[in-house]
Order: sequence, then structure tokens, then C-alpha cells
Amino acid sequence: VNATSQSLTMTAGHSIGMSTDTIENFVETLTATTTDGGVFLTQGFGSGGQLNITAGGVGNDVIVNNNTKDLKLGTITTNGGDVTIVSTNGSVLDDNGVGVNNITGNALSLTTKTGVATSGNPLDTTVSSLYVKTTNTGSNAYVANTGALTSISAETKGGAVGITFTGGSLTYSSNILNAVTGGAPLTFKNTGGTIKIGSIDAGAEAVSLDAFGNIEDSAVDSVTDIVAGTATL
Repeated sequence: VNATSQSLTMTAGHSIGMSTDTIENFVETLTATTTDGGVFLTQGFGSGGQLNITAGGVGNDVIVNNNTKDLKLGTITTNGGDVTIVSTNGSVLDDNGVGVNNITGNALSLTTKTGVATSGNPLDTTVSSLYVKTTNTGSNAYVANTGALTSISAETKGGAVGITFTGGSLTYSSNILNAVTGGAPLTFKNTGGTIKIGSIDAGAEAVSLDAFGNIEDSAVDSVTDIVAGTATL
């Protein structure tokens, strides 16, 4: 551990940490800002702490590995960089209010044990592509993105998933999957049970579905269930 404190502010002209050697901290509240560089942290949080990161410059990435409790997000901002968040023992929560943006970047990857935000207060993002994964049985994930998405990938272990974005949405609830991707490719995986297809429209893009249990129609009918360039089931 590099730093242990109630609150920690880090400011650097270039990067904070490296992708291959993160800065390890155990703090309540952390603010990290660079002028022109990425931010790479392995974070332990006590109760009540909030994380805020600004990676200045263009195309600088942010990586946060959280290994204790829930990760409460204020804002993470990077101009064209990718954002990767892994919360191995808890959730990733929206801690700056309903409808206030939490993450701005290019590609966003979220992996958590016990969920992403809530249905009433989803994680607010402004990103180009999204990957979200929950590993605990029944854990839910909710993301609201401003702007279209160029790719959508979600993995759950039987929990609900709700993703909204400009031009489309994805919902998975009670094993039923519905999605309009706005022309983006879609990958969806349920490692904890069945996928019942309501309606999926990916235009000419690819759809890939993977289930621990069955993949089946949610209703006995002759209505088209999947519109896609290619579908892999």
C-alpha cells in the first residue's frame, strides 16, 4: 500500500501510476488529477468515500481496481481515453446524484461482484462503447449513456440488466432479453441461467448470445425475434 488516509488528493503533470504498476491506496475519499497523463489505481475504500478522477490531455486511460467494499463514483473524465473499473468485492455506485454524469471517455469496461448502480439511480455515462459484467448470482447492473454506442456487451449471473443510450436500449429482466442497439453489435451472456428472447434488433450488425441454461423464445408465436447481420447462439 502506497497511501493510507481519510482523504487523498493527487495531482501530476503526467501520469499517476502505470497500467503495469498501479498506485495502491486505502482511503475514504480520493481525487486524482493529471495535466496530461493516465490514472492507474488499486483502491481500497472505507465507508462513505467517493472517487473523482480527471485524466488530462488526449487519449489517456483510467484504470481503477477496487478490492474492498463498494466503489462510490463522483466523476471520472478522460478526453478519448478508455476507462476500466474492476470492483472485486462490491458494487460500483452513482454517488453524485440522479442524472449527473459519472464517466466520460471512449470505451468503458465495468466488472463488479455485486452490481452497478440501481434502477432508480443508474450510472450516468458519456462513452462510445460499453462492457458491463456482474459476477455474483442475481446482481443487477444499470447504466444510462448519453450518446449512441458503437458496441454493447453485457454479462450477468442471472441478475437484471438495464442499459439506455441514444437510439436504443437493452433490458434483461425475469430472464427476458429485449434490445434495440441502434446499429451496434451486441454480445449478451447469462452465466446463471436462461435467456428468453423478447425482441432484438441490431440492424445489420452481429448478435451473440450465450447462456448457462436454455436460449428460447419468450412467447409461442411467429414474430421475428432477432434482426441482425449475423446471429451466434
